[in-house]
Amino acid sequence: MTVNPAVMVATRYIGKARKRSRVLTPNEIRLYLRTIYQSNIRRQFKLALHIILLTLSRKSELLLAQRGILCT
Repeated sequence: MTVNPAVMVATRYIGKARKRSRVLTPNEIRLYLRTIYQSNIRRQFKLALHIILLTLSRKSELLLAQRGILCT
């Protein structure tokens, strides 16, 4: 391609960056985990979704993570 089609999107349709201050309540976390583990998805996805919650990482960050070496 020689032209970027995203250039044609008007700036009024592009979201503004805002601070996020909302956090999940303990009940929402409980519901999230219960829903994950009661679902029919594969175990590896259940564990990945749990790790994402625990580490507050993005899915892409988790996918690109490499095994770290533990320093003692």
